[in-house]
Amino acid sequence: ALSDQIKSQGAEAAATASKLAPQAGPPAGGTRVSITGNGFNGATKVNFGTLEADHFEFVNDGLVRANSPPTKTTGAVKVSVIYPTTTPANKEVGTFFYYDIVPSHGDSAAPAPVTITGIGLKAANAVEFGTRDAKIRQADDICVAVDPPPGTKSTDVPIIVHFPVASPTSTFVVGQYHYD
Repeated sequence: ALSDQIKSQGAEAAATASKLAPQAGPPAGGTRVSITGNGFNGATKVNFGTLEADHFEFVNDGLVRANSPPTKTTGAVKVSVIYPTTTPANKEVGTFFYYDIVPSHGDSAAPAPVTITGIGLKAANAVEFGTRDAKIRQADDICVAVDPPPGTKSTDVPIIVHFPVASPTSTFVVGQYHYD
């Protein structure tokens, strides 16, 4: 009776899904990602695809944190919690998406439309290039198209996506844009 209850609770805990927060960031890396779930005792690192994360932090059996590593590619990568031995086995805990900005540069006087690809972009309510507002043309869950404002020649500015205050992160730097 009691032992069956304990066994079933253990099985339920083992089945707890892991979650990443946030689930996306820029290719430059450095996004602090919290991974929740269970069974993280003994973990020594986190991998984003084949790349080892920076600043791994074991908090407890249900929480580890790490910074996304820089990458030269964009798109989805599997995130895994890594253990130093074969027991327990490494654990895939979710998917992280590196944002893509196309084009990532443009004419300072009249820049062409820019498409930002990522995840969870449908809720975006504003986009800034540096401190200037960009006009959102369309947005869906994985893409937002914007008209960048004119800028100063030969400068790099962060692209900042704003979300409603109720979102876990109300602003997010998704990358850089260069004014030619």
